[in-house]
Amino acid sequence: MVSALSPEDLYRRIGRIIEECPSFAGISNLSVEQLTWLGRAEALIAVSGDILIQAEFATARASLARQCANPDFRI
Repeated sequence: MVSALSPEDLYRRIGRIIEECPSFAGISNLSVEQLTWLGRAEALIAVSGDILIQAEFATARASLARQCANPDFRI
């Protein structure tokens, strides 16, 4: 995927989204705010074109989904 963002713009947007990250501690169901943040983060990661980071994010997201489905699940 070719990014329409310059590396500097991408860096700034990723920094901003990290600053805006909602808490995911002690969750059982994801809120609209959390789901929106995950979608925005995933979109920025996709724009980066870095396959390794995309895979790491997908793994983390899947782990979060397991945690939400089973609050007794531990990583």
